[in-house]
Amino acid sequence: MKDLLNDKNDNLDLREDAVKGVCVAGVMEVMTTNTEEIVRYMLQGNRARTKERTDANDASSRSHAVL
Repeated sequence: MKDLLNDKNDNLDLREDAVKGVCVAGVMEVMTTNTEEIVRYMLQGNRARTKERTDANDASSRSHAVL
């Protein structure tokens, strides 16, 4: 798992926090209500996504993004 907005940390871990519940440790968090800023972050994240072949399909991507 990697943070698509921060290329410095490729190996993020799921952790259980007493306050937040299950969360991704070390992921960049952004708070905004600005629509244009949200779109910029989404485009930046999409550019950072990677694709890998699977046994079922050479062009398949098992990439998932969470907003």
